[in-house]
Amino acid sequence: MIEPEKDSKNYKWGFFYYNPSDERLFVPKRNPNMGVTINFAKPVGYLVFLPAFILIFVVIILSLFKK
Repeated sequence: MIEPEKDSKNYKWGFFYYNPSDERLFVPKRNPNMGVTINFAKPVGYLVFLPAFILIFVVIILSLFKK
């Protein structure tokens, strides 16, 4: 039996882990040596992802306008 995090059917666009039957929020990546990924089937996953994404976006925008 394939572990859920290694099954390519549980990835949207091959990148975002999405498995409603998996109760974990943080799931080991396909290669566990690479860390963890977020289970986007859980609504709280977006609450974890969005602040980090927004912070990175703001830093990039601010660095472009800095003179």
